Amino acid sequence: MTADRHAELEQVFQPHILVDVGGALPDVNPVAAQAACEELSLWLLESFEPRWETVTPNPGGTAGHHAAYLQAKTEWLRRYLHTDRRDSPEAHACLDRLQAFWRKWAGYQLTAGPA
Repeated sequence: MTADRHAELEQVFQPHILVDVGGALPDVNPVAAQAACEELSLWLLESFEPRWETVTPNPGGTAGHHAAYLQAKTEWLRRYLHTDRRDSPEAHACLDRLQAFWRKWAGYQLTAGPA
């Protein structure tokens, strides 16, 4: 796979990093939830490193890994809104889940063909 294809897939993946999960917490102020989610998304975008050397073909899809990432992001958001601590174990768990989702997503792209 060429560097151009890698860059293209990394760009296609980016919206997954930025997804807003604030609506998953109906018991909190929606403005505060959206702002906090944007903060986490930007931190994830800065911290995320798409490592192609860890990607292997994946014919099975990504649903479970995507759901685990969104759940981790939601848990971080809930914790952040109650403690105001951005750098927390939940934030790092979210990044770990994002990396796992990336490996499966990119592997699926390798297996299924062009995105």
